Amino acid sequence: MNRVFVNLFLIVCIAAITGCGGEEEKAALPLDKNVQIAIWEDMRQADTLLYAYLDDDDPGIRLRACYALGMIEPEGASAYIADLLDDPEKDVRIEAIFVMGLIGDSMYAERLIPLLFDPDSQIVHQAAIALGRMGGDAAVRALMSSARDTIPEHRIWAAEGLWRADADTAVELLEKLAADSSVSVEQAAIYALRRLEARSAAEILRARIKDTIPEIRMYAAEGLRAIKDSASLMALSNQLSREREWTVKASILRAIMEVGDKKIIKAMMNLLSQREHPLVTAMALSLIGKFQMSALSSKVEPFLKNEERFLRGEALIALARLNRTKFMEIIPDEIENYNWYLRMKTAEALKFIETPEGANLLEKLQSDADHRVRTAALYSLAEYDFVEMEDYLGTALEDSDPAVVSSVIELIAKLKLHQFSKKTLDIYEDEMDEADAGFRFSILYNLSGWVVDSQITDENILELLNKALDDRDRNVRQEAIDIFAMIGMDKSEYLGFFEPMVTASTYDLFYGRFDENPVAEINTERGQIRVRLLYNMAPKTVSNFIKLAESGFYDGVIFHRVVPNFVIQAGDPHGDGFGGPGYTIRSEFNRHEYTRGTMGMAHAGKDTGGSQWFICHSPQPHLNGRYTAFGQVIYGMRIVDRILVGDKINSIEIIYPGEE
Repeated sequence: MNRVFVNLFLIVCIAAITGCGGEEEKAALPLDKNVQIAIWEDMRQADTLLYAYLDDDDPGIRLRACYALGMIEPEGASAYIADLLDDPEKDVRIEAIFVMGLIGDSMYAERLIPLLFDPDSQIVHQAAIALGRMGGDAAVRALMSSARDTIPEHRIWAAEGLWRADADTAVELLEKLAADSSVSVEQAAIYALRRLEARSAAEILRARIKDTIPEIRMYAAEGLRAIKDSASLMALSNQLSREREWTVKASILRAIMEVGDKKIIKAMMNLLSQREHPLVTAMALSLIGKFQMSALSSKVEPFLKNEERFLRGEALIALARLNRTKFMEIIPDEIENYNWYLRMKTAEALKFIETPEGANLLEKLQSDADHRVRTAALYSLAEYDFVEMEDYLGTALEDSDPAVVSSVIELIAKLKLHQFSKKTLDIYEDEMDEADAGFRFSILYNLSGWVVDSQITDENILELLNKALDDRDRNVRQEAIDIFAMIGMDKSEYLGFFEPMVTASTYDLFYGRFDENPVAEINTERGQIRVRLLYNMAPKTVSNFIKLAESGFYDGVIFHRVVPNFVIQAGDPHGDGFGGPGYTIRSEFNRHEYTRGTMGMAHAGKDTGGSQWFICHSPQPHLNGRYTAFGQVIYGMRIVDRILVGDKINSIEIIYPGEE
């Protein structure tokens, strides 16, 4: 096929994909291959010509086509991308390695193995990670060989590749690397042992929770939690008493949550007596409740009046587990004065009461004005063995809030209440014409509970799933396909494509705005956080974030999720993790690593992000290449560390390049 014919064919193809909305748009379509690639990437359509662009004369086009195929992940794409491993341009080779790792086809590991010995360190780094994502015996053997390399960086990257490959056979080697002459190699090895949940490394992990490097102490504690090493309790407790870093304390407390008992009562008493980071204090309150340390009840009660409502909420739950009588004496009188957050925490605490009086209070909270309180009350009632949930669930299915209804549908599936399956179908059908597919997606997301022994016997649920195969939203169709796969049925032919947000006329709005990365000033009630937005890595994600920020979408939105020494999360106008902007955007996985202060897009699966984002408290390597990284904090990590659930964003201001 000659080049002239190809160009004529392109005009026809692109016009068919994007529509012929006017002479100006039609004229623009064939002008730029970048536009064509961006449209296909956004639709998740692997057009035949996209493969042809892998052989384009322009290395930039080859690189963009390669990345697009990595995001689309069509079957068999690695066979074509592998040819780019010999590309004369280094950037193209690196992109090809990264993309082959994302696709993860172990059949092509042999093509990457020689690159572990490439003279270019960037090539070696990406090859080690890609081989880890591919997995398989050949990849593991090669990575183990690289882990013995004389170059420390090669040993570091090999350790990462080995945990990504879930290489249990490499545990002994990683244990040796945990005593490497390079501190960075030691750190990588300890993290790898933690990810592999290596029980044989328990003694090593116990010793390393006393290390001088905070990250090593943190990873060692997390490793002991992962293997549930009860013999480490005293070592963890002793380190807790001397630890100065709040992030490490959080990891130690999380480990104690898995392996502890009442023996750590003194350590918990000390934590409540000291001025600790609020997240550490909250974890201590949770531990006291979990392990029924009733002797510390008097230490818990003062936190019911703490100025931080976050701590008051944790104290409510702890008291409910320690002293039911005291809890029930306090709550009926106080609940009327509580804000939504404390009423929600009260509903969560009532889960541990399980008395008729507790059920009465939960029934009252099911009529609360705030949907988050109603949802929490519903889940707590479901824990009461003597409560017949049918009446409550039937009423809650009529709730005006979709998050409440979605939670009901989850419980109905979990409890296999067939009498509500027709109503579930009706709710889905009523939503089918809505442009915002978020509610429909949540319905499908919660239906997997109907699968029993690889079967779904309820005809209404099967009818719902069949209807979802024709849903207008690709993510809904994907969920239906995934559930059918659980019962052994291949429905992948129904997946189709996304409606494109990127078109010939909107391309520049996403890809042509900035030559340099802009900055976001996130103004919270605790102070300002400045984030360098990674437009060069994730242009669509950054453009979407800027659009929402400049429209005031984030003004007044709370941080609805805070996981100590992991992330703070915001961006949901619904305030509970359920909400979004009314649409989804495509993921833009990239090579930016999740370190302390990295900002990423939250999602419920690939391509389901919208407006919710998170910032990491500490390095989180397991998120690399799985969530779109689109920002890095450059000022205000002290504020990030202080953020608690319920804290508010006042505004987000965007500083354009040249305005700083």
